[in-house]
Amino acid sequence: MPQKPKSTRATPRAKRIELIRKIEETRKSRVICYITSDRVGAGAGISGDIIPIIHEHILSIKEKDRQKLDLFIYSRGGDASVPWPLVSMFREYAEAGSFSVLIPFRAHSAVTVIALGADEIVMTKKGELGPIDITMNTPHNPTHPKTGENLPVSVEDVASYFKFLGKIGIGRANEILKGLELLSNKVPPLVLGACRLTLHIL
Repeated sequence: MPQKPKSTRATPRAKRIELIRKIEETRKSRVICYITSDRVGAGAGISGDIIPIIHEHILSIKEKDRQKLDLFIYSRGGDASVPWPLVSMFREYAEAGSFSVLIPFRAHSAVTVIALGADEIVMTKKGELGPIDITMNTPHNPTHPKTGENLPVSVEDVASYFKFLGKIGIGRANEILKGLELLSNKVPPLVLGACRLTLHIL
């Protein structure tokens, strides 16, 4: 039985690799990509578990080729504790002034903070930075009732809630305490404490 001729069309992975190589050739750099999904039902944000993974990628690059590093990133945001160690790690390995963030489209919230920590931000005409809506993602966070996954807590939302309580509860301490009780039933007190340390909302 005659064999079917092999397809000469490049696979999506091969196309991505070729695009990355072209970026590296153009910018005389090495590119590391970090992309999280924002599809409905399959969304994910940046999280701390990526730091050792990206560290392994950096170490896989020969030392002489690490002088200029580019982080190609797409994400709606995520854990507020990630930007500092991630940016610091890139700066440890790249030459001074040679760490850049490449933004093809969305780089929101905590990803905006990552971009601000770079020496250079390179954006397409469709590139987006966004408001820094810090989220807390700790082992104490509330969990999804079906999947058991940790649910992120927006520091800005918590801050707004306390401001709202302050306005309606002037001279009515019992109502403020009731509002705090309702919130702490949804968001564990340890997470509320972490929010306070982040924005000093109390």
